[in-house]
Amino acid sequence: MVDLHAYLTCPLFHLKDMRSFWNIITLLDLHEEEFPAGSPILERGMASKEVLVVLDGTVEELAGGVLQRTLEKNDCFATTLALTQDRSPLTYMAKTDCTIGYAPIWTLRRHGELMENVTRLVAKEAEDALSRLAILTQKSAKEKVSWFLEEQSRLHHSRTFVIPLKRKEIAALLGITPTALYLELRNLEKAGKLKSDHSWYQLSR
Repeated sequence: MVDLHAYLTCPLFHLKDMRSFWNIITLLDLHEEEFPAGSPILERGMASKEVLVVLDGTVEELAGGVLQRTLEKNDCFATTLALTQDRSPLTYMAKTDCTIGYAPIWTLRRHGELMENVTRLVAKEAEDALSRLAILTQKSAKEKVSWFLEEQSRLHHSRTFVIPLKRKEIAALLGITPTALYLELRNLEKAGKLKSDHSWYQLSR
């Protein structure tokens, strides 16, 4: 049984006249699925014809094992995929036990106001993607490494975090050599700005 109340505060379903909410949402062929912590919700290379909504729990968006952003209750994802029918370049994992709602794009297309919301969500996804690409604008290895570590700290909501990648994989992600990465990490450690051990990192406050 779909809990329609769970969708009330989701931005996908914000309507100018919320009195029409119940008339519209009951016709959208919504369904839900439960995911235990640590399980994949949408994996890289998969397609989706539905906009996904976090109804409960926390979801992590990963690119090559690196955390890109954390999605909480009411957040939507895979909106662009639903529109384009492309395959996902990212993986979405349940960080905690999750309830995910599915809104088929073909039913959303029937309602102009909902499609306006879809367009806004697509624009937000594009904005987030551009923000993540900001690392490419960093000129030096030092700037790239510092930016990357600070971004990981922000995404993990902690100055201490784990990056489940080998150093050579991080270097490839940043577009620098493993040697350059090693040197920059050593420089940060010598300056007292960083402690690290394999995949564990701690930035000074």
